[in-house]
Amino acid sequence: MQKMRKWVVVLLVVSLFGSSLGLVRADVADSSGGQNSDGDWVYNTDGQSGDNTYYYYMLEHQAAAHPSREIAVDLSGLKVTASEYGDASDTKLLPDKSLNIVAVGEKITFPVNVPETGLYAVEMDYLPVKTASIQYLFAFGINGETPFTEANSCILSRVYQNAPIVQDEFGDDLRPQPAQTPERRKQFLYDQTGVYGTLYFYLEAGQQEISVCFDGTPLILYGITLKQELEPASYQDYVSVYKQQGHKEVLQKLELFQAENYLRQSSSQLWPVADKSSSLTQPFSYDNVKINYGGGSQWKTPGQWISWEIEAPETGFYNLGIKYRQGYLDGLFTSRKIYIDGEVPFKELNAVRFNYSSGWKNMLLGDSNGAYSIFLEKGKHTITMENVIGDLTSTMSVLQTVIADLNKQYLSVVMITSADPDPYRDYYLDKQLPDLPAALRKNADLLFAEAKRLEDIVGAKGAENAYFEDVAYNLQNYANDIVGLTGSGKLTKLKNDINGLSAKLTVYQEQALDIDYIALVSSDKKMPKTAMNVWEWIVYQVRSFFASFKSNKAAKVSDEKSIRVWISTGIDQFETIKNIITDEFSHKYGIQVDLELAEGSLVNALAAGTGPDVMLGVVSDTVVNLALRGAVVDLSQYEGYFDILSQYVKGAEVPFKLEGHYYGMPNTNGCSVMFIRTDIFQDMGLSVPKTWEDMYDVAQVLQRYNMTLGAAPSFANLLYQKGGSYFDSDENPTKVMFDEDVAIEAMVQHTEFFTKYGFPVSYDFANRFRTGEMPIGIADYSIYVNLKYTAPEISGLWEMYPMPGTLQADGTVNCTQMDNSGNGVIMLNDCKNKDAAWEFIKWWSDAKIQTRYANDIEACLGISARYATANLQTLQDIGWTKKELNILTTQFENLKFIPIVPGNYYVNRGVSNTIRGVVDHDENARELLTEWTIKINDEILRKRTEFNMNN
Repeated sequence: MQKMRKWVVVLLVVSLFGSSLGLVRADVADSSGGQNSDGDWVYNTDGQSGDNTYYYYMLEHQAAAHPSREIAVDLSGLKVTASEYGDASDTKLLPDKSLNIVAVGEKITFPVNVPETGLYAVEMDYLPVKTASIQYLFAFGINGETPFTEANSCILSRVYQNAPIVQDEFGDDLRPQPAQTPERRKQFLYDQTGVYGTLYFYLEAGQQEISVCFDGTPLILYGITLKQELEPASYQDYVSVYKQQGHKEVLQKLELFQAENYLRQSSSQLWPVADKSSSLTQPFSYDNVKINYGGGSQWKTPGQWISWEIEAPETGFYNLGIKYRQGYLDGLFTSRKIYIDGEVPFKELNAVRFNYSSGWKNMLLGDSNGAYSIFLEKGKHTITMENVIGDLTSTMSVLQTVIADLNKQYLSVVMITSADPDPYRDYYLDKQLPDLPAALRKNADLLFAEAKRLEDIVGAKGAENAYFEDVAYNLQNYANDIVGLTGSGKLTKLKNDINGLSAKLTVYQEQALDIDYIALVSSDKKMPKTAMNVWEWIVYQVRSFFASFKSNKAAKVSDEKSIRVWISTGIDQFETIKNIITDEFSHKYGIQVDLELAEGSLVNALAAGTGPDVMLGVVSDTVVNLALRGAVVDLSQYEGYFDILSQYVKGAEVPFKLEGHYYGMPNTNGCSVMFIRTDIFQDMGLSVPKTWEDMYDVAQVLQRYNMTLGAAPSFANLLYQKGGSYFDSDENPTKVMFDEDVAIEAMVQHTEFFTKYGFPVSYDFANRFRTGEMPIGIADYSIYVNLKYTAPEISGLWEMYPMPGTLQADGTVNCTQMDNSGNGVIMLNDCKNKDAAWEFIKWWSDAKIQTRYANDIEACLGISARYATANLQTLQDIGWTKKELNILTTQFENLKFIPIVPGNYYVNRGVSNTIRGVVDHDENARELLTEWTIKINDEILRKRTEFNMNN
């Protein structure tokens, strides 16, 4: 009888999931669980992703052999599967038997005969084709499937070469500009996180198929080889070989090679940097900016590499010294793999550790027995340093595995209890999820073990170890009381633990390093000192102080060629723009730019007569309000305005338009896209929705399992998709049309997403998406880069898609998307040097400069800071893949812009108040929207009258 009562209660719980939605789609089976041998309900988690990581893959195949035989894949046997993203394939074999790959999203399959079962690395022989600075990102599959999650995001690097460092008219160094260099390369596959280094794939003996699915960025593929990555000899074996040949140590030599002089690098976002923190940094100047070290904060992503050319004055053994600064990972270390002339000479250089040091420090490559003796022939050599995870590989792989599994366990609980369970209700988690305690304890054990290993590596117990242990203890406590997991906020604490581990993973993945110079040092010589003595420090401080007062640079430019530019942003963006102006504007146009961070209100500054000449990043409604009051200049009167405008999204100027005049040049705008957890959709048999009717079907299934959707379309989108409009005229809007039937219909449909279908009104999409609570959502496309940057644990488990639309009578789908949230650059009416200001606006808004700013700020702050450009050429030239670009281009083509009118604040207020009234207070949509239509039009008329616009 007791079991029967439990069974009845559980059935009631399951039947109540998504009860407000009605029946589930008929073609989706209910696979939520079944009875165990005791008759209790057991939730089925077999289909969920979470244990498909490389960590578990290698555990499964840890006993497999590593065959020594190399297998060259025959490229001529290719088979191409058509892509849904592009036209007919242009992928083809070239006369030299290489493969020209250009198609977007196509799967290219090759047959391969494997003579011996085992684990193989994959070496790609390729030539990057000169295109936009986009990293090669592709999936690698075996027999039609990617064997582990990380195989969905393999990468290949490009090759860049910097121009020489030159000086401007003031003697300041200008940052060298990189250019792509066609260079054939061979590279083993690794994934974009770089956690595991070279990836190995298990292949059974016999006829197999391997496949690659590139994003469409062109490249020439010369070969694919299945082989083992050779382990270099030990240092002792290496040095004994050359000593047996009679080579001796070089004496009385100290050769310094400045790290700012790159030979090659793997990214356009790697550039040398200027530093004035010490007079011992080489080269150094008190009066001028000197680019004097390499690497920097942008040299942080695993797989990035920089090469330098050095010259050995004579043949023999040298010590290799590096002056470095690693102030990025406090209490930990960063690692670099060091190649000499393209090869790692001995295995100890596979992962050289650079311990934390907030100031400059010398290091001779070596171990506890002393510095390594490295043999070099007389002449030029190449030193390459590649960013690798090194001894943190285990830590990061454990974190990835634990996070993925905890997400799986968390989601299995949420699908039964919801994310906000009733603490007074028994959900019978111990019966429905009998494996949950063991899974939590397993993850706790992994964290305890890794905390101990990290302590042994670092040599001390620090904050990182303590954090892992704290989370592990929490997991043990959850496992000891599974039933109590739904009370006292424990489920939220589990979610916070997962997010905390994810944050650690992101931090460890960024391993930046500064290098002042590389030294060839004979054993009887010492490297130059890195720290100033007291007297040198005093001289440095005094001379730096007096140098800060020098203003000779500004004196070279007359007042007629000077403008003040304000920007309201962060200090990093400010410094980036300032550097670009110095490098590419002032010396070329002879116009001095006084760039300032705007600390107060622009309106207040204008009233006080202290405003700027030009301001960047002004939102469109502010521009119109200033234009009404005659405070900004009509930019369309200048020659070249519409030429520059043609580079931007069509219609992006509409929000800056008033009465036929254009008062701003658009620079950025947002657009929304759809994000989907493909792993969850696949497990549940769901298809990507193309219309809002499809979205209702998806909602029925997901809400049945206590998952939510952040996918409600806006009122504006629905209105325009139905053929309606905000205003009576797009060219000269004078009133809103919200009292028409089409507007009422759009408002009813919009609010029913919340009132009838239970979509949440407010939510943290990024966090709920990464845990799986919200496996589908519509958000600004900037969320895409945030997810890639902050959620490595779900890499390969989600995709970005175009937004759904409204089904039309003729069977087509209208996907129109409305926006007016962009910002742009304006010229103030009080500007004295308007011609100079216009030259700056033209220069700043051009695709070349917008692209440089986008790449520079992303290199400085990471992928999460990717610029939301409205310039279509810039969109092509920053780090979007071809597949991503196709989606974004489709969205921009569907993007329309809502004009901004006098009294526009009342338009927004009326729409939002109507929505709140219907959703929160159950008011009638027709009555409320009609009432607000009258109020809005009265306010628009009043403002038009105030500014004499009705004549």
